[in-house]
Amino acid sequence: MAPTGTGLSAQLGIGEEATIGTAVAPTRFLPFTKESLAGEFNTVRNDVLQAGGQYRRASQDVRTTRTAKGSVELPVTDRSFSVVWKHALGGTPVITDTAPTGGKIHRIQPAPLGSKSLTIQKGVPEPVSGYPVAALNYIGARITEWTLGVKVNDLLRLKLDLDAWDEVPDAPALAVANYPPMRPFHFAQCTIKAGGTASTTNGIVSVTGGTRLNRVTGFELKGTNPMATDRFFLGASGLKDEQIENDFRDLTLSLDAEFNRTQVYDAYRAGTWGPVQITFTGGLIATGVNAALDIILPGTRFESNPVQVDGPDIVEAKADLVIESDDTNVPIQVTYTTADTVA
Repeated sequence: MAPTGTGLSAQLGIGEEATIGTAVAPTRFLPFTKESLAGEFNTVRNDVLQAGGQYRRASQDVRTTRTAKGSVELPVTDRSFSVVWKHALGGTPVITDTAPTGGKIHRIQPAPLGSKSLTIQKGVPEPVSGYPVAALNYIGARITEWTLGVKVNDLLRLKLDLDAWDEVPDAPALAVANYPPMRPFHFAQCTIKAGGTASTTNGIVSVTGGTRLNRVTGFELKGTNPMATDRFFLGASGLKDEQIENDFRDLTLSLDAEFNRTQVYDAYRAGTWGPVQITFTGGLIATGVNAALDIILPGTRFESNPVQVDGPDIVEAKADLVIESDDTNVPIQVTYTTADTVA
């Protein structure tokens, strides 16, 4: 496609860094809906007093530190997302064959983020002659928060909040974007189950039992990766050092639904813990094999479920759940069935 000089020609690519802060070229290109990545350059103003000086002096301004941050919103598709989950949760995907063969199962569980970072490259079109696309690279990038959600009549969307060391233009140069055939997951493919028993066998978490939650109209699952993101030191040329995890990670789930006495309200009153499983089943990727995204949360508890009648319509009651370790299984497991052979 010829460049347009508008957002129609924008692109977003990611590459995994071997050394944090050392830029690499993108190896995956992700369709996105919007982004807010931007460099932040700190200037210290030296407000000196000099006889006859009624204005601040440009010669006294000093550029000191620089960093970058922002967010990216992505429709979740049946290709290219294993690497995203790797950097959201920290665990390296364990990849196995589907049965029957024809696809791959990527299973991701939590692990430390200390050895993982990204270079994120966005292509920004400029509306001048020739319609050039500027390459802005965000080096040493890590995911500090992620939010996954869907509502009725919408696509499954993932928002990533990112912290990076720097915004660097043109190094690496703009990569040629390429996209495998991919399809987005959507609301009609989603099933949410609660209850049953979670167990781990050979490192794989599964749930036996469980009942589909009825009359749910949407959900939002959020994960945080708290980090020290302001580690600036003398003699470091204004760049910060590695972001280090410095607090507990949090997982929360909210459900939009009609009032559900038996499955939700009674469980909220009881305060019991149990698994929740969120599954999206997509289209065929091989004979007898469907693309899928499956998320198991073994230790969940309904934290709130206010029930209020505010008119003649159907009573809605949003439910909020907390997610913690059940001391037996990992707090979250993401299983991604895809045609991708590598993460």
